[in-house]
Amino acid sequence: MMEMVRSREKVATGLVQISGLVVVSFLLCRVVVLNSIFPCGIALITVLIYRNRLNLYLILPMILGSITFYGTNYLFYGDITALALSAAVFTLFGNRRIDLPARAVIAAIITITCNCSYYILKHMFYRLSIFMLLAEVVLIFVLIFTFNSFFSFVKLAKHREIKVEKRSELGVEKAIGATAAVLVLMLCGTGIWALDPAKASLPLMGGCLLPCYADMEAVLVQVL
Repeated sequence: MMEMVRSREKVATGLVQISGLVVVSFLLCRVVVLNSIFPCGIALITVLIYRNRLNLYLILPMILGSITFYGTNYLFYGDITALALSAAVFTLFGNRRIDLPARAVIAAIITITCNCSYYILKHMFYRLSIFMLLAEVVLIFVLIFTFNSFFSFVKLAKHREIKVEKRSELGVEKAIGATAAVLVLMLCGTGIWALDPAKASLPLMGGCLLPCYADMEAVLVQVL
């Protein structure tokens, strides 16, 4: 009897977890930054497949979230192509252990290639902005480390492993910052708040930069 109850609890917990991931994936892929770029989906799929290849199913709500902008003035086609291609590339890597910084570089290259190819094929050369391409690359890097910190915190909380040593490894600032950033991004995904220069984006930027700072600093030290 007890085993049956535990089995049902595990199933219920699993369904809640899957539902949560679907909602998060859908909303994050509806976030538009500076009225023209969609970096969240690419960063999210990079992290999710890095953590577990079985998360590939979340590509569906991500694409659904992106195509809700179909028929609008938002040109999301380059980014949605980069999202699908990144998912395919990282899945094909299989069990090869490629570090997250390397995956971030690959995702950035795919994003630049897809966006440039789209604008060139559509003869929209005026949309090719070096500033916007660099801004999206930087955001992808920041969001990748932010999302990874967030899911690490969720995993620790789920298994009730918030111990002193575990907490010190993740960092309280990183956990709080990443969680705040994801919540604000989800709020933006609902359409209630937009990310553009006219809005108060400081809470989001602070939340994003805080958790990724230590990881980004370590990556820069290795590169330099």
